[in-house]
Amino acid sequence: MQENFRNKVGHVFGIRRAYEVENYVSRKGVDDMFLEALVNGKHVAVFGASKTGKSSLIENKIGDFERLYIQCTESFSKSDFNDALLEAVYKRVKIEEEWIQSRKTLDTTKAGLNVNSAPIIASIMRNYEKRNGYLLRTTDKKEFDLTKIGDFVSLFEDQGYSRSSPKDEYLFLIIDDFHKASRVTQRWVADLAKVLYDNTRVVVICVGIWIEETILNALCPELTGRTEDITCNVWEDDDLLEVINEGCKRLKIRFPKGFSETVVKHSKGSVFLVQEACKEACRQVGVTESFEETTILSKSLNAKNIVNGTIRKHCNFTDIHSKLLAVEGDNTKILFVYYSLITRPANSIMIPLDMGKLQKRIIKQFKNLDFGNNFAHNACVRFAVHEYADRFKTIFRIFKDLDGNVAIALIEPSFSMWLKGKRPQIKADIEEKLAKFFEGKETLD
Repeated sequence: MQENFRNKVGHVFGIRRAYEVENYVSRKGVDDMFLEALVNGKHVAVFGASKTGKSSLIENKIGDFERLYIQCTESFSKSDFNDALLEAVYKRVKIEEEWIQSRKTLDTTKAGLNVNSAPIIASIMRNYEKRNGYLLRTTDKKEFDLTKIGDFVSLFEDQGYSRSSPKDEYLFLIIDDFHKASRVTQRWVADLAKVLYDNTRVVVICVGIWIEETILNALCPELTGRTEDITCNVWEDDDLLEVINEGCKRLKIRFPKGFSETVVKHSKGSVFLVQEACKEACRQVGVTESFEETTILSKSLNAKNIVNGTIRKHCNFTDIHSKLLAVEGDNTKILFVYYSLITRPANSIMIPLDMGKLQKRIIKQFKNLDFGNNFAHNACVRFAVHEYADRFKTIFRIFKDLDGNVAIALIEPSFSMWLKGKRPQIKADIEEKLAKFFEGKETLD
């Protein structure tokens, strides 16, 4: 076998850090729309479940030196955002100060996108300092008050990204895990994006786990026409087959006839499961790196069993289920919502339910109880503020739909796979817990 780092099985199949992905496959309707938005300077919302390709999409299309990166944490506030932005600016300047000594401009061409990052002269930023959420330039006493959106324009103008900059030159501001930011912060960012679109060459890219489209427009209606929403959830069968075929080319292997198609069928549109299943198949037949000549792997590989084993290994939500079953007191109302979501038919389990439909569903399922008119809404509020809410948010999404109605949805496809075969026992567990809760109660608010 040929010693080649790039051709190790673990580097070709399986989930890796976005910047380490070698077996990248472009998707029509995803990569092309994302690229077109960047070329036109539109702000972008990249959303989807975990491990659907959000980070690798951005990594594949945007270079290191023309971006700033902000990582949101739970309940990310406006001041947290401002502090993170200042840190990102300083880090970027430091990198460019070191890099600029050997080269004055950076020209990158990726999939037809030309980006020219103007150099930032070291002396410009030499006397900047952070002070209570402000960016103070001590050389001329000019002050950027980042509690005022207008001052962000001056800040980025000072970085060389005013609206008079060359048309093919953008600075990409990536805000990761945007769903973790507080609602106030999300609206602040959306309002900021509107101002930056009109006055700078800064493109805001919000990345996160949610289900609703037009999230930035909903936060700031004036952004209509200035944004693009990219969902990474959708992987067509042809895309997934290409992931397998491209990986096989790199490793110089061929799976048995029908193996790839069966893996795709039982992975239910999950690129994560496809990647991990192929990695496991290679492990089972002892393949760890590429061959010198194309080799057909053993016919004994059982694609369906491999995918099911991968689901059991990587899609285990027993801990989440246990946390939900452990709720006490009024928080037990959460279980009515949980029960209503997981008992829906498999073909509709991920369709959002507004509070009216959820209320009717709960009433129908528990006919022996009398529920207050706002029971479903109150239960969802408890769901959203529970001590483990940050863990639940990657699986269940509570949001306002386009009509302004509060809705809840299951947003993690692999959770529905985990439910398969376990649903009867899970229902029994919840019913037993609820029976103890509403014993002696006639009305639930």
